[in-house]
Amino acid sequence: TGLGKSFVSGLQIGNVFLFVQPLLGVVGDPMRLLFERDLTPHYQYISTYLKLQQPEEDGGFGIDGLVHVGMHGTSEWLPGKPLGNDRQSWSDVLLGQLPNLYIYAANNPSESILAKRRGYA
Repeated sequence: TGLGKSFVSGLQIGNVFLFVQPLLGVVGDPMRLLFERDLTPHYQYISTYLKLQQPEEDGGFGIDGLVHVGMHGTSEWLPGKPLGNDRQSWSDVLLGQLPNLYIYAANNPSESILAKRRGYA
Protein backbone atom coordinates (compact mmCIF):
# COMPACT_ATOMS: atom_id res chain seq x y z
CA THR A 1 0.00 0.00 0.00
CA GLY A 2 1.00 3.65 -0.05
CA LEU A 3 1.55 3.38 3.70
CA GLY A 4 4.41 0.93 3.31
CA LYS A 5 2.35 -2.03 4.51
CA SER A 6 1.38 -5.28 2.83
CA PHE A 7 -2.19 -5.80 1.72
CA VAL A 8 -3.69 -9.27 1.29
CA SER A 9 -7.28 -9.29 0.09
CA GLY A 10 -9.48 -12.07 1.33
CA LEU A 11 -12.36 -13.05 3.55
CA GLN A 12 -11.98 -13.99 7.22
CA ILE A 13 -14.63 -16.40 8.54
CA GLY A 14 -13.84 -17.35 12.12
CA ASN A 15 -10.38 -18.84 12.10
CA VAL A 16 -10.40 -19.45 8.33
CA PHE A 17 -8.99 -16.92 5.86
CA LEU A 18 -9.98 -17.35 2.21
CA PHE A 19 -7.90 -15.56 -0.39
CA VAL A 20 -7.04 -15.78 -4.05
CA GLN A 21 -3.42 -16.56 -4.73
CA PRO A 22 -1.62 -13.57 -6.25
CA LEU A 23 -1.01 -13.64 -10.00
CA LEU A 24 2.06 -15.56 -11.07
CA GLY A 25 3.11 -12.84 -13.47
CA VAL A 26 3.12 -9.12 -13.96
CA VAL A 27 0.82 -6.64 -15.66
CA GLY A 28 0.55 -7.63 -19.31
CA ASP A 29 2.04 -11.09 -18.72
CA PRO A 30 0.02 -12.81 -15.95
CA MET A 31 1.61 -16.25 -16.44
CA ARG A 32 5.24 -15.10 -16.60
CA LEU A 33 6.58 -17.24 -13.74
CA LEU A 34 5.20 -20.37 -15.39
CA PHE A 35 7.66 -20.11 -18.25
CA GLU A 36 10.57 -17.95 -17.05
CA ARG A 37 12.28 -20.41 -14.73
CA ASP A 38 15.09 -18.07 -13.65
CA LEU A 39 12.86 -15.23 -12.39
CA THR A 40 12.01 -14.67 -8.78
CA PRO A 41 8.40 -14.20 -7.68
CA HIS A 42 7.37 -10.55 -7.50
CA TYR A 43 6.99 -8.64 -4.24
CA GLN A 44 3.21 -9.04 -3.94
CA TYR A 45 3.51 -12.81 -4.30
CA ILE A 46 6.29 -13.12 -1.73
CA SER A 47 4.75 -10.71 0.77
CA THR A 48 1.40 -12.53 0.68
CA TYR A 49 2.93 -15.80 1.85
CA LEU A 50 5.13 -14.07 4.42
CA LYS A 51 2.12 -12.14 5.80
CA LEU A 52 0.14 -15.35 6.15
CA GLN A 53 2.88 -16.90 8.30
CA GLN A 54 3.70 -13.78 10.31
CA PRO A 55 2.29 -13.97 13.87
CA GLU A 56 -0.91 -12.01 14.52
CA GLU A 57 0.77 -9.90 17.19
CA ASP A 58 3.22 -8.71 14.52
CA GLY A 59 0.45 -7.76 12.08
CA GLY A 60 0.21 -11.03 10.15
CA PHE A 61 -2.38 -13.78 10.02
CA GLY A 62 -0.46 -16.43 11.97
CA ILE A 63 -1.95 -19.28 9.97
CA ASP A 64 -1.40 -22.91 10.96
CA GLY A 65 -1.67 -24.41 7.48
CA LEU A 66 -2.72 -23.87 3.87
CA VAL A 67 -5.26 -25.49 1.59
CA HIS A 68 -4.60 -24.80 -2.08
CA VAL A 69 -7.50 -25.62 -4.42
CA GLY A 70 -7.17 -25.86 -8.19
CA MET A 71 -4.16 -25.97 -10.47
CA HIS A 72 -0.99 -23.97 -11.12
CA GLY A 73 -0.40 -23.13 -7.49
CA THR A 74 2.59 -22.17 -5.42
CA SER A 75 3.94 -25.66 -4.88
CA GLU A 76 3.60 -26.56 -8.55
CA TRP A 77 4.81 -23.78 -10.82
CA LEU A 78 7.22 -21.45 -9.09
CA PRO A 79 10.85 -21.61 -10.18
CA GLY A 80 12.53 -24.69 -8.74
CA LYS A 81 13.47 -28.19 -9.68
CA PRO A 82 11.06 -29.74 -12.19
CA LEU A 83 10.71 -33.08 -10.41
CA GLY A 84 10.97 -32.10 -6.79
CA ASN A 85 11.84 -29.16 -4.61
CA ASP A 86 14.63 -28.43 -2.21
CA ARG A 87 15.13 -25.69 0.35
CA GLN A 88 16.25 -23.29 -2.36
CA SER A 89 13.13 -23.74 -4.50
CA TRP A 90 10.72 -20.82 -4.28
CA SER A 91 7.82 -23.11 -3.40
CA ASP A 92 9.59 -24.33 -0.28
CA VAL A 93 10.86 -20.87 0.63
CA LEU A 94 7.35 -19.37 0.51
CA LEU A 95 5.50 -22.26 2.16
CA GLY A 96 8.13 -22.59 4.89
CA GLN A 97 7.15 -25.13 7.51
CA LEU A 98 3.41 -24.76 6.90
CA PRO A 99 1.40 -27.90 6.26
CA ASN A 100 0.09 -27.55 2.71
CA LEU A 101 -2.93 -29.54 1.51
CA TYR A 102 -3.14 -29.26 -2.27
CA ILE A 103 -6.55 -30.26 -3.66
CA TYR A 104 -5.69 -30.75 -7.32
CA ALA A 105 -7.96 -31.17 -10.32
CA ALA A 106 -6.87 -34.62 -11.51
CA ASN A 107 -8.23 -34.25 -15.02
CA ASN A 108 -4.77 -33.34 -16.34
CA PRO A 109 -2.53 -36.37 -15.62
CA SER A 110 0.73 -34.96 -17.01
CA GLU A 111 0.56 -31.84 -14.85
CA SER A 112 -0.81 -33.69 -11.82
CA ILE A 113 2.28 -35.94 -11.79
CA LEU A 114 4.48 -32.84 -11.61
CA ALA A 115 2.33 -31.38 -8.85
CA LYS A 116 2.52 -34.66 -6.94
CA ARG A 117 6.31 -34.82 -7.15
CA ARG A 118 6.84 -31.18 -6.25
CA GLY A 119 4.37 -31.52 -3.38
CA TYR A 120 6.27 -34.42 -1.80
CA ALA A 121 3.32 -36.80 -2.26
